[in-house]
Amino acid sequence: MHCYECNALYDRIACPVCGHVIESEKVRQPDGSYVERRTVRGALGWSTHLLLEMMRREWERADDGPAPMGQTSRKLVIVILFWTFFESLMDRFYHAALGDLDEAEAAKILRKFKFVGGQLDELHKSLWGVSFWEDLAALDYVPLAEQIRTIQERRNAFIHGDPEAIDDSLVARTMGILMDVQFAWIKLFNTRCTHKRRKIPIWHQVERAAKTR
Repeated sequence: MHCYECNALYDRIACPVCGHVIESEKVRQPDGSYVERRTVRGALGWSTHLLLEMMRREWERADDGPAPMGQTSRKLVIVILFWTFFESLMDRFYHAALGDLDEAEAAKILRKFKFVGGQLDELHKSLWGVSFWEDLAALDYVPLAEQIRTIQERRNAFIHGDPEAIDDSLVARTMGILMDVQFAWIKLFNTRCTHKRRKIPIWHQVERAAKTR
């Protein structure tokens, strides 16, 4: 969930960044008694949950039939879905990171860096002096950064005509880092996207896009 005070992401009662505690409220039960509950909206949009669920279902699907071509994985869609998931997280990360700017100015910058490759390198460096990959390394996620870059390169190779770029090994490694990617992203979000003038939850852009359709 998001902290109401600093916009950090967390899963406990007290915010790990600013210490804010969500107040509980008394909820009446059918028997007339009351219990105290803390009810807040989750941080992720529903589309993000759907991507994770689609990856899980594909991973657990029975592995039958011949591979499409050579070493091409029968479950290659997991890598495609993962990169869509990762791009979605990073898009919302940079929207939140630009919270000190006016909305129009932030939108202009994001239009300039509309592809994830430019965001991870040029945009990230322009904001903090280091690339996304260097930021991950500073948080002790060097092997994870290397894995994500490999997935990016192999996914791009597949899209541009190399079907065997996504093999069973890459699919297994992608599923193997899925939780670590989320934990690292949250840690980086709390480092770079909190205490901004405008608090932009990561589901904000999803709701806004839905309203304009």
